[in-house]
Amino acid sequence: MPRKAIKQEQADPAVENPAVETVQEDGSGSESSPDAVLETKKPAAKRKAATKKKAVQEEPPVPDPEDLRAICIDRQSGVEEQLKTTLDWRDIRSGVKTGRLCTGIVTGVIKAEDGTELAMVSYKGYQVLITPEEMLPEMELERLKDDKRLLRNRLNLMLGAEVDFVIQAVDDERKTILGSRRQGLLKKASMFYLTTGVRQIVPGRVAEARVIAVGYHSIRVEVFGVEAVIRYFDLSWDWAPDLKQKYSVSDRIFVRVNEISGSTPETLSISCDGRSVQVNPDQEHIKQCQVQSRYMGTVVNLRSGSISVRLSIGVNAIATGCNCEELPGRGDEVCFLVTSVNEEETVARGIVTRIIRRNS
Repeated sequence: MPRKAIKQEQADPAVENPAVETVQEDGSGSESSPDAVLETKKPAAKRKAATKKKAVQEEPPVPDPEDLRAICIDRQSGVEEQLKTTLDWRDIRSGVKTGRLCTGIVTGVIKAEDGTELAMVSYKGYQVLITPEEMLPEMELERLKDDKRLLRNRLNLMLGAEVDFVIQAVDDERKTILGSRRQGLLKKASMFYLTTGVRQIVPGRVAEARVIAVGYHSIRVEVFGVEAVIRYFDLSWDWAPDLKQKYSVSDRIFVRVNEISGSTPETLSISCDGRSVQVNPDQEHIKQCQVQSRYMGTVVNLRSGSISVRLSIGVNAIATGCNCEELPGRGDEVCFLVTSVNEEETVARGIVTRIIRRNS
């Protein structure tokens, strides 16, 4: 049955809603249905929501300074996120203009034709060459620039390390890339330590760090663009005579940033530790340690007239004296006489009475 004609005094839907089609397929005019109006208004509502959402996204997120949750490497902006995609040569060339941060693995230390040592970083199937001046931080380079042997050893220790860098130049014919890790460190440090407003990394913040070098008694880490050295007694509650047996280059560990100094990216320095983010198992073991008792232990380090020992009962100990004819060495098993116990620091003190077994 045909619908009744629309009264003249009613508002014409085509005037109020110009976007509403009032002519049917047969050419006769008809009243716009509510569904048609809704369908017409829906895109406008979507555009309004999208505009609102875009406006919200344009405001940079400001982290709560009280929020000390761990900040992880892969979750942060600034470092290239498309690590698993294949970039062609044009994308690499564009990195010279954009200055974006790229991530690669140190795979070699080679000598150039002029005898210069170069670090070789593998990146998306290409080899990025970085000079020592562009590989190390400003303060570290200043310390090592006069000793080529130490500089070479420093580069060798970084083999296998995961590093950030920026692309400085490319050679289209040879398909070679020149990069700068130093510029990458400065850029990353500015993003996380020196941003205006609330900063991403502040004292007390737990952050994920890259292990870039490992020694017997210390490791070197990079914490979002700033390098730091952590010694064995700040690294773990469990003192180890050889950190190479526990850590490897390219490992990632969580550390707590305790102090930050410097007002420019070139002068930034931090102190951090790893044990404050770990549960201390020695709190229960120290209760078993009794004064005037003897325990077997392993020598961890000899430093400043004292001997650091890890006792077999799971307690760290410091010997201020040694009754042996010869001083023990790192890794030697010794007999340790306890003279005092500090339960708050979970450390026993005493003397080394004899060497049980030498470290072969």
